[in-house]
Amino acid sequence: MSSSKKKKLRKEDELLNTSNEPIIRKHMPRALVILTAFTAVITVLFMAFLISLSTGSLHRIVPALKVGSENISVAEYNFDYYNNVTNYVSTMENYGMKAESIGLDLNKPLSEQKYSIGAPGISTWDDYFKKQTTTSIKSTMQLYLAAKADGVKLPEAKQKELDESFKNLEEYCKNSNISVDKYLAQNYGKGVTENIARKSI
Repeated sequence: MSSSKKKKLRKEDELLNTSNEPIIRKHMPRALVILTAFTAVITVLFMAFLISLSTGSLHRIVPALKVGSENISVAEYNFDYYNNVTNYVSTMENYGMKAESIGLDLNKPLSEQKYSIGAPGISTWDDYFKKQTTTSIKSTMQLYLAAKADGVKLPEAKQKELDESFKNLEEYCKNSNISVDKYLAQNYGKGVTENIARKSI
């Protein structure tokens, strides 16, 4: 190939490269930056969501129930739900009965256990306790809102009793090498903390 032909081909290559290269250089990094930023944002949001699920913080924000103008969070609802279960079993034991005698096994999910007593619209023990919890929260909140509107506060003796109960709980948790919030979450559901428990009581 002659040198003039080589020169001509080189010039054509340069023209082709220079005409396409700025377009590629101009748009490729921008698209890459946008894609990288989008991926990073989605990753951060997903991680934040997973962390909020595992720590229970989402349970403290998301409402499970609304009573009047007050939202009851999933964590507050869980606290009352497990309180209802515990109180039900304690009441049975006080009367010399065992929960198992009526088909209630606390070692199995309540949603998988048939409610044997028979009530309309209630097919599992979970259904029963959800209905009880919703009813008790609504009536308690109505009383609370009425008392709040009238300026009624918790009597000092009751506040002292409540503080003493939590002091005992703190001592128990300290001796068991567990935080109060972790103990409450393990026994009353994700998101339940001392503040949620105090508010719910």
